[in-house]
Amino acid sequence: MANPYLNVENLNKKGSPYAIMVECDSAGTITGSLITLPLIKESQFSFTEDEETFQDEGLTEYSVPGAQKASLSLTFMTKDPDSELFPLKDGYGKYFRVIKEDSLTPLKDSTGASYYAYKVYGICKLKSVIEDKRPSNEFKFDFQVLKNESDLTTNLSTYKHGYWKKNLSCTSFSTPKGEYMSVYKATV
Repeated sequence: MANPYLNVENLNKKGSPYAIMVECDSAGTITGSLITLPLIKESQFSFTEDEETFQDEGLTEYSVPGAQKASLSLTFMTKDPDSELFPLKDGYGKYFRVIKEDSLTPLKDSTGASYYAYKVYGICKLKSVIEDKRPSNEFKFDFQVLKNESDLTTNLSTYKHGYWKKNLSCTSFSTPKGEYMSVYKATV
């Protein structure tokens, strides 16, 4: 079986500028309606885990995992007053499920089957950090991505973006308990 991590066809220099979000509560239960986000210039998901080191009397060191942190940053290349003010007026401190198309070109799995990847970030808290660059039209949303305490199910077929490469038909996509995000693979 071929190693999908060594598949040169998956070397991809282009992401997708398309994402949506929908308001949810801190447990991940959907409470709002679809919000189509502006065109994305750049996105970044970051995960870090602190490590604590202890030393016994014999000077032997022991490391234990510490706090985990995950964040999602979306830099938008188009700006309008409503989008730009959303974090301040309507979104600050609220929770959202963010679904982002990963790439404009399909990827291949270990069997050679092609698919488009959609990243589902189950519970994202909109942070108060707002960057507005001038003279460009860029602005940014930063989210704290939370680990879900129970399985989250998303009906992807209800969240459509008119420019996504694939109309998502999955009605019950699960992000398992204890995860920050999951990836839905829509076959081509």
